[in-house]
Amino acid sequence: MAKGDKGATLDVNDSLLKVEQSLQAYKTQLRANGGDPRLPDLARDIKNSIRSIEWDLEDLQETVSIVEKTPRKFNLTSEEVRERQNFIRTVKHKLATLKDESQFNGAEASKKKNTEKQSLLSTSVHSGGAASQYNTSGKTSAAAAANSQFIEETQQQQQLMIRAQDEQIDNIGASVKVLKNLSTHIGTELEEQHGLLDEFGHEMENTGSKMDNTMKKIAKVTKMSTDKRQWCAIGVLLVLVVILIILISVL
Repeated sequence: MAKGDKGATLDVNDSLLKVEQSLQAYKTQLRANGGDPRLPDLARDIKNSIRSIEWDLEDLQETVSIVEKTPRKFNLTSEEVRERQNFIRTVKHKLATLKDESQFNGAEASKKKNTEKQSLLSTSVHSGGAASQYNTSGKTSAAAAANSQFIEETQQQQQLMIRAQDEQIDNIGASVKVLKNLSTHIGTELEEQHGLLDEFGHEMENTGSKMDNTMKKIAKVTKMSTDKRQWCAIGVLLVLVVILIILISVL
């Protein structure tokens, strides 16, 4: 129990370090380019990682609660149990901080994106007002704004298509795995049936050999004289043959 507990603690520490690194990279990209299309995916990965750590922490909390009742049973001292409890509290505090930072930066990214859109709209409105004085310049600005919007919509559609293709690939992979397991099961069944057929063939050969020996004995007996004792022997052999046939049919 103690070794598994330490292993879980190390796993939580590693996962927590990875989340902190991902969040730092997310902040860097956000400051450099708030309109980067990869930012939403990165934010979603960070949230999923935090949720996974929370689940691991719940399992660790249950383990520590069990150990806390009878620490001697698991070769642990009270000090070691307190260390694990302190570790759980520290990780919970860090997770709360990371969740707040990820939510704040997500809101900041949305705010920055909205600001850029408003700036673009203001530029478009300003260009539209100036069009009454400079018609040619106004048309150029409007065309540039429309082109920018078209590019943004095209990128969003491409991202949706890529996600849909990824989901289809995952579904195909799952189907291939199911078919592979099914083919393996069928192969195993065929091998077992082949073994049963081989055993049945050997039994048939043994039975045929026994029948040949019996028929030879009967033929030998029929060549004897018609003495009463000999006919009794023939009758006994016939009874044995009938019993043998019944036993073969039962098997």
